[in-house]
Amino acid sequence: MTEFRYSQTSLNRLNTCHNDLITICKKAILISPVDISIVCGHRDKKAQARAFRDGFSKLRWPQSNHNQWPSRAVDLAPYRDGEIRWSNIEGLHLIAGLILGIADTLNIKIRWGGAWKGVLNPPDAFNDLYHFEKIV
Repeated sequence: MTEFRYSQTSLNRLNTCHNDLITICKKAILISPVDISIVCGHRDKKAQARAFRDGFSKLRWPQSNHNQWPSRAVDLAPYRDGEIRWSNIEGLHLIAGLILGIADTLNIKIRWGGAWKGVLNPPDAFNDLYHFEKIV
């Protein structure tokens, strides 16, 4: 099995997150069968406005967990051959299972954007398969 490591860019993004999310993500990369990119941790006001405008968030500043310091949310995506694989649904589900399983093992409560209410979202729901947030 290939050992993956986060790039410095991913680590910089991850280091803007709550310690529990950092712990989960660092454990995940060590056992993941796919490479993972940290797409987003903390979002400032400008980045949140852009995410809202572009349809990547349903929330305005400062309502998103990404807007907290440290961020209570992190976005992850499969990464291969030097690029993020945005459309790799299988990889996104694999990462979700890994992250949720590690969080459960560590007794850290998190929520995944593919199952806002604990079950897979219906097709007409806002599916944010990249998104994980700490429940406080």
